[in-house]
Amino acid sequence: MMSRVKKKKGERKDSEPEEDSSFEEINDANPVIRSRRYPSTKILSIVCLIIAILVLLATAYFKNWHIQIPSFVSGFQNDAPRHSRSTLGSEVTKNTDKFFFDNNSKSARSSSEISKIRRESANKVSEIKAGLAEIRRRVANLEKWSEELDRLVLDKRSRLTDLKTHNGDSNIGELKDLRNRISDIEAHRFDNRSEITKLKSALKDKEIKNSELNKKIISIEKRIVAQALDTRAEPDRAALLIFSISQISNAISRSEPFSIYLGALQAAANGNVRVLEIVGELKQYTQTGVPTLGYLKKQFRIIKNEIFDQRVAVDNGLVGEALSKLGSLVKVRKLKGVGADIEYEILIEAEKALNGNDIRGAIERLSSLDRSSSSNLDSWLQKAMARMEVEKHVTALKALALTELAKGS
Repeated sequence: MMSRVKKKKGERKDSEPEEDSSFEEINDANPVIRSRRYPSTKILSIVCLIIAILVLLATAYFKNWHIQIPSFVSGFQNDAPRHSRSTLGSEVTKNTDKFFFDNNSKSARSSSEISKIRRESANKVSEIKAGLAEIRRRVANLEKWSEELDRLVLDKRSRLTDLKTHNGDSNIGELKDLRNRISDIEAHRFDNRSEITKLKSALKDKEIKNSELNKKIISIEKRIVAQALDTRAEPDRAALLIFSISQISNAISRSEPFSIYLGALQAAANGNVRVLEIVGELKQYTQTGVPTLGYLKKQFRIIKNEIFDQRVAVDNGLVGEALSKLGSLVKVRKLKGVGADIEYEILIEAEKALNGNDIRGAIERLSSLDRSSSSNLDSWLQKAMARMEVEKHVTALKALALTELAKGS
């Protein structure tokens, strides 16, 4: 046995040294070294490597890592677009913010749109009213001048008849002159009446335009108010209350109807008993509105002058009439009759209160006057009381709206 091994060693002496058999036995006993001899271990290593790559790719996907993927791997990817969690989250946040911003800003946009419409319409209405006033003034002047022309024609024709009756032959020149003047006056009168007709037609057109403009404004405001109430997902009741109350206050300041805004206020009340009670109190004034403070001041001056004119002693004759007219230019005058001094003091105090926008104070003072002292006093008191009531209710509504706003905050 040993000789055979030696022989083999001798044969392989020139090619390669022979490994020690004991060393081979040790290698066979080592599993790590033995695994290199079998191909199944290589396949297992490749599978582990693929799993590690997949885990790495999955981690990169969920953590939004930026990894350059090899071309042979990218071919296996789905062509559909993918979004990382952060991208999807940012899009959801952006859409949510846009949704709530749009809904929360509808009331502000509605208010700004109405304010813009009111500014534009107020300018147009002012222009139309100025045009109407100018046309009315021209019509009044032309009608007055037309009456004067009619009187001149009658006078000239009467004079012409007298000349024909008395010594017509000796007054031929004057007759011709009168005929010519009558012809000229009649021509002016015809032109005058034609212009009056044109102006009245223009006046009617402007009044129609003014009426159409007011209808258009009401329609637009109604649509905007409906949008503010209906399109919001969850309406901010306090904001809608304030919005509706501000529109009612604006309408009252211009002596305009406010039924549209009262309806919006009722919808925004959301069952608030106190608000609904005030809405019921205001309904009687919605169609006609209430007179403005400027109108009440103007009517008060008329009443004051009327009472003064009735109480001032006017002597008979031209001298007394002239003194009366001169006295009407002076504000401080002595009233004649029983209680005249008291009436004078009441009027002065009422005027001071009204100039200070104290309608209640003016009403309290004027209510003590005799209704027969002025034909307009009773009507003025009713209108002033209506405005005072509306202002009182609007003030109460503002307080309620602020309370609701404080609760929401």
